Amino acid sequence: MMYERLVLARELLAEHGSIFVHCDSGVNFLLRGLLSEVFGFDYCVNEIVWRRTGTHGTTRSFGVIHDTIFLFAKSENYCFNVPTTPLPEVLKDRLSDEKKGQNAVFCPLVNKK
Repeated sequence: MMYERLVLARELLAEHGSIFVHCDSGVNFLLRGLLSEVFGFDYCVNEIVWRRTGTHGTTRSFGVIHDTIFLFAKSENYCFNVPTTPLPEVLKDRLSDEKKGQNAVFCPLVNKK
């Protein structure tokens, strides 16, 4: 069932398109294999490890503290937009001369507690 969905997603993507696929640690190796088969091994752009703020474990094992996000592209000419957040007006005055006029800053991908 997942294979058919990934094939359809690839068909629907524009030539410069890319897809983020989120999964937990129990199936990430299986999903990466499916993604590589559908999109091609060379089109794996990134594997993002998303760390949770807390663990989910038992007294008999270590807790799982991360999920995986795969980024696959349809072609070598994929589009990637750096995530940004609007810059508060208070900080715009404090920018150095070469950065004057900047309206946004890089937004790191982090969990907020």
